[in-house]
Amino acid sequence: ITVAAQSKAYSNCIFLYSELVNAYLRISKRKEAFIHAKELLQLTDNKHPEALCLFGQVIVRENKEALIPKAKQAFAMALRESPEYFPAVIALSSLLLSEKNLNAAVELVQEKLAGRPLLMHTRLGDMKAVVSKFTEALRHYDQALEVDPTYQRALIGREKVTRQIAA
Repeated sequence: ITVAAQSKAYSNCIFLYSELVNAYLRISKRKEAFIHAKELLQLTDNKHPEALCLFGQVIVRENKEALIPKAKQAFAMALRESPEYFPAVIALSSLLLSEKNLNAAVELVQEKLAGRPLLMHTRLGDMKAVVSKFTEALRHYDQALEVDPTYQRALIGREKVTRQIAA
């Protein structure tokens, strides 16, 4: 019971810090967001994937090229702690994509989300669409929809790509 109570308190702590950091980001108080994200990292001994990912996201929001390697490191550490942690996969693949490194982004998504085909194919479709590889994007959305024909993210992505092709 004590361990369960401590675990619940720990989860609440992460949730509260996450909400606080995101609130600061929404009102453009990046310094305060950074301070609290770093504090959460210290509280979790730099080991909790959500804390690591949150810290990386705060760094990315700084929009400074020199800090991008630190953000990548935080996302990679989150993935070492939890290899399929979806927010870290999305964040790191987005960074790789922004650096025009589609191959590395695709490899990361395929490696980390291989056991989750719905998420993997939807993310691959999203990435292919961003770089205007519309036929490949449609193929991935269709594969995601084979797993779950009602998955909204894949349906919306497919619809957007179809409209882009028609335009």
